[in-house]
Amino acid sequence: MSNKSLEVVIIGAGIVGLTCALALEKEGINVKIYEASSEYKEIGAGLGMGPTALRILHGLGVSGDVIPPVEQLHRQENFLQFRSSKEGHELIYDSYKSKAVDERAGLYGVGRHRALVLAALAKCIKPRVTHFGKRCSAIEASPYGGRTVVHFTDNTSVEADVVIGADGIKSTVRQAVLPEDDKSDHIGFSGTVAYRGLVPTPVARAAGVNSDFPMGMNCFIGKDKHIIVNQIQGGKLINVAAFITDPSNSFSKPYHPDENAWVVPATTEEIERDFSDSSNELVTLLKCIREPTKWSICAVHPALPSFAKGRVAVIGDAAHAMLPHLALGASQGIEDAHLLAKLLGDPRVSAEHIL
Repeated sequence: MSNKSLEVVIIGAGIVGLTCALALEKEGINVKIYEASSEYKEIGAGLGMGPTALRILHGLGVSGDVIPPVEQLHRQENFLQFRSSKEGHELIYDSYKSKAVDERAGLYGVGRHRALVLAALAKCIKPRVTHFGKRCSAIEASPYGGRTVVHFTDNTSVEADVVIGADGIKSTVRQAVLPEDDKSDHIGFSGTVAYRGLVPTPVARAAGVNSDFPMGMNCFIGKDKHIIVNQIQGGKLINVAAFITDPSNSFSKPYHPDENAWVVPATTEEIERDFSDSSNELVTLLKCIREPTKWSICAVHPALPSFAKGRVAVIGDAAHAMLPHLALGASQGIEDAHLLAKLLGDPRVSAEHIL
């Protein structure tokens, strides 16, 4: 462990921000987190975590039922099956039967509810580390040199040797790592919207949904649309994400987060209309979603020229928010956090070396 006098401020107390804080503390670095919300809060439902991310979290002391050791995971939880969304659900491809899938132990990931992962991380964070109700408004170099100043909307500010933006796709910190003449939000709309929600398995069964939806990812494909169905919470819940795409509108124009609602309530009638050409069973499952929401699927676009500038860096979605189709956004952010903490924890690194 390094014995460092570095002071690091993290903006954002989501999964990536908390992982980064734990990793920095493990390296002996002083860290504080500033979060806009009044409590730990995660947006979204299910997420996937790959084996590397799971090993990182275990190394940080985050474990238990939510974050199981990768050696305890099984192949059947990690298969991906493609089927037609039409009646009969014709099988198109089954990765479980593919010889291309490596069967060695320890190469599998896991699906979990975001809120549970965040809660597991939060239990490991010392109360003094996180400051809530602090929304970042601007970042600038200290007029006295050698430090960076973070300003908040409540007219307070804090100084640090390093500032790390883990504040998501709508990142405020991101502007500080861009060239001075680049005023873009670097947010692009993919042309895809997704209806998302969770369905208790008993509710689906009572409604007449008889498919087992075995452990792993089940993808039902239609024209310019697909429905992802997977079990989480040990089969107690069914995570549903139904995507519909307008290919002509993919990253075709700037997308301003202040002018567009990213997540809006959806109606059962709206979902039924958009997926009326799917099987009766899939439509029934979609209708079981309580309080469905419709998400505009966005990504960081165009890509950033760099993830760091001077004493400021961005990680996770703030740096490279990606489309959700591989379910690896959270894992990539966890790996970002781990690597950055290792770099800052190197004994050769000091506040004077960070330009």
